[in-house]
Amino acid sequence: MIRYLTSSDFGVFQSLMSMFNIFSVVSAGIGMYLTQQFSKSGDDYTQLSVLKYVRSKFAKWWGISIFIFFVCLSPLLTIYLHLPSFRLVVLVAISYLFTWYGMVFICLLKWTQKFESISVLLIIWAVSRVSFGAIAIWLDFGVAWAITAVSLGSILSVFLEYLYTRKIAAI
Repeated sequence: MIRYLTSSDFGVFQSLMSMFNIFSVVSAGIGMYLTQQFSKSGDDYTQLSVLKYVRSKFAKWWGISIFIFFVCLSPLLTIYLHLPSFRLVVLVAISYLFTWYGMVFICLLKWTQKFESISVLLIIWAVSRVSFGAIAIWLDFGVAWAITAVSLGSILSVFLEYLYTRKIAAI
C-alpha cells in the first residue's frame, strides 16, 4: 500500500485504522462479558431468548449510540487527526457499528463451541478488509474509497456471521 499512497494519504489511512482499533478494545471487552453471560446457561439452548434480547436491544442501541457519538465528534476528530474530510471518520463509525452486531454473533458461536466457524469467519473478516482496501488503493481510488472498502469488508463479515448463527438458532 505504501507504493500506491502518498505519505500523507498513508498517514490518514493509518490514523483512521488506529482509531478503529483503539475503540475496538471496548467491544472486545463487552464481547467477553456477553460470552460469559451466555456460558452461564450451560448447554441450555432454550436461553436463546437472551440472545434475541441482546441482539435486538444491546447491539442495536449501544452500537447506534456509539455511532452517533462518532458522528458528533467527527468534526473534532477531523481537526485533531488533520483529516481532509469528516466523512472518513463517519465511514470508520459505520464499520464500528457493524462490529457491535458481529460481536453478538461471535459470542453465540463461542457459546455453542463452534470454534472452527469462528476461525473461518475471523479469517474472512481480516482478508476481506485488507483485500478490499488494497484493491481500492491499487485502483487509485484514494483513501476515502479504501476506508469504504474496509467498511464493506466488515459488513460482509457480519453478514456471514449472521448466516452461520442463523443455522444454530432461528434469530
